[in-house]
This record gives sequence, C-alpha cells and structure tokens, in this order.
Amino acid sequence: MKKMTFILILLLPINYLFAQNLSESEKLDSILAEATVLFQYEKAAWISTDLLYEDAPLAEISNGYFTYQANNKTITMILSVDRKRCVAEYFYGNNFSMPDSINKNEREFTERERNLITIFDELLKKINHSNDYGIEVPYKYSYNSNLIPSENGFKFYLIMGTSQSNVIPIGNDYVFYTDKEGNILSWQKFHSRLLPIQTQIKGEKVISVTHSHLEQTPYITATEIATFMLYAPLYDMNSFEVLSTVLNKNFKYHLNTHKITTLTLQK
Repeated sequence: MKKMTFILILLLPINYLFAQNLSESEKLDSILAEATVLFQYEKAAWISTDLLYEDAPLAEISNGYFTYQANNKTITMILSVDRKRCVAEYFYGNNFSMPDSINKNEREFTERERNLITIFDELLKKINHSNDYGIEVPYKYSYNSNLIPSENGFKFYLIMGTSQSNVIPIGNDYVFYTDKEGNILSWQKFHSRLLPIQTQIKGEKVISVTHSHLEQTPYITATEIATFMLYAPLYDMNSFEVLSTVLNKNFKYHLNTHKITTLTLQK
C-alpha cells in the first residue's frame, strides 16, 4: 500500500512555563529528560501489568501497582489487596521490553515506598473528588498517574491511555506540583482537550502529524513526547511536529534518535 502523509493541524491553548534564564537548547534538553522519565514509568507499568494479568494466582491477591525509581532502576510494585504490602516487583534498567528481574516474595514496604504510595493515593483522592480541575475521562480512554520526585516536592502527572487501535492519545494531560508532604501548590493542564492522533485515515497510513501551540505554550511538551514514545512504535511512526506560533518555529521530535530539531519559519 502506498504511504500517504496527512498533516493534522490543531490550535492548542496550553500553559507551559519555563525558567526565563534557560537557553532554548537547555529547555529542550529538560523537556527530553522529563519525557524520558515519564516514558520509563509508563512502559514499566505497561509491561508489568501485562505480566500480572498472565499470572492468575498473583492477580487474585493484588490490588493495583505503583512505579518509582531507585538505584538506577525503574521498579513496578504489585500491591496487596489492602495496598499495605508488596506481593511482587519488576525491575527495569536500560531495557524496557522486559524486566531485568522479577521478585515474587511478598514483603513489607520500605519507609520511602510507604510514604510515596500514601502521597500517591491521597493525591488521586483529592483530584478525583474536586471539581476545580475539569478532569474528564472520554469513552475508551483512561488516565495513567505518575508521582515523580522533584527538587522541592513532587510532580504528579496524569496522561491519557487508550485500548483503542490506531490511536495515539495525546492531550487532556495534567501535572500537579506538590510540596514534600503531597500538598498541591499549583497545577497545569498542558492541552486544552484530548488530541487523538489517528494513525490511519481512510485506510491509509499516517506518517506525519503536526499540531500548533499558541502563545501560552511556545515549546513541545514532555507529556506528548512520552505518549508518542509509548504508542508510535506500535504503528511504525517516527516523528511528530509542533508549530510554535509565538516563536515562529517548528519543533520536530524524532523517535529513532530521541532528539528535537527546530526550524525557524519565514514570516
């Protein structure tokens, strides 16, 4: 089948703030670094839960999972029914296609793990029971949550997932900035709505996708890069582009090199 290129252009009012003293290259490096961490958390959870569902005895004694990083590893713990113990854990190093190792010996949480899971559960409860954030879950989509330590506390991300075929679920994504106790200090909604990238249109393969960011969001975002890293390999896609209307630049993310290239547009 002949490949055809469809360019999808949408205007997205997003608030994405960066320190003013960073150069553009430093900002892009920071975005890539954050996208890498988000991808690692999400991919570890994907693989681990797939393995869990294949293990009926383990699934019967579990209630959810929690992913975090320690000692240069990304670790997904499978939680007990009462969420007070670890019943299994999957360890990932540089390879995120399968775990480096698996431990199915039930154990108590460490103090750090207990603190992280408590903050995670409390944040989910606060956000789900509040009308302040406009959280909506479209049909056939779900939110994936990640608690990532930051210099002064945590960043709690909500990014979209879907079980649909031929869709990359970019958009409708959030981050909540908290202190070390998990109290929400501020929050951002990166995209104003869900932006489902169709990987096929009328039976033809989509190989290039572009959308536009307005003044509030001059740069490509870590959340959309991480989501693309997760889903694009399923559909043989390698890149997507963001048109910055305020900077008059085009930012292109390349999956095969994990790089962002820029092009200044003519006025």
